[in-house]
Amino acid sequence: MKIYIDVLLIFNFVIDLLLLLSVAVTLKREVSFYRVVSGAFIGSFSILLLFFNFNNIELFGLKLLVSILMIVVTFKFRDIKYFIKNMSYLYFSSMILGGGIYLWNNMISLENSNFKFIANSYQLNFFGMLVFSPILIAYYVRKVKTLKEHTQYRYYTSVKYKNKKIEGIGFIDSGNNLTFKRKPVILVSNKLLNF
Repeated sequence: MKIYIDVLLIFNFVIDLLLLLSVAVTLKREVSFYRVVSGAFIGSFSILLLFFNFNNIELFGLKLLVSILMIVVTFKFRDIKYFIKNMSYLYFSSMILGGGIYLWNNMISLENSNFKFIANSYQLNFFGMLVFSPILIAYYVRKVKTLKEHTQYRYYTSVKYKNKKIEGIGFIDSGNNLTFKRKPVILVSNKLLNF
């Protein structure tokens, strides 16, 4: 079986580029494309670690170090909270993409090759994953952004009505201009008003 190092490096670079872009878009990080490419370039060489004789703990440590370098090179280090959030989203994106690639390779490809590039299904796996990966990452980023948009307008709220207090999670509608006698109106579900 032949394994092409250049193909592995290019594929790993594309995947790392997608992951770093997903972190930048999801967290709305202002970062130059050059920094993202530099981070992906560092990450692409992590695939070469598989060809050395490391035990699992050493391999995990080295891959963790590479991911830290990717994040610091791409987004710089501002403070620990900023760094941890970037790392977390990198790993969340990696898990989503890794699961999708595993599904593609084992369920959709014609031959179960365990992500080894072999002659009969090489083109299908490699090019299929290059098309499938950006679609999966874009879907993930869109869902995370939608979830963040919905949760940022939810606040703990308490309303007094007829000497009773209603407490719960309220949704702030920033476009709501509804008034009654020049006072703002709060809309409350009938179910909450039944005492």
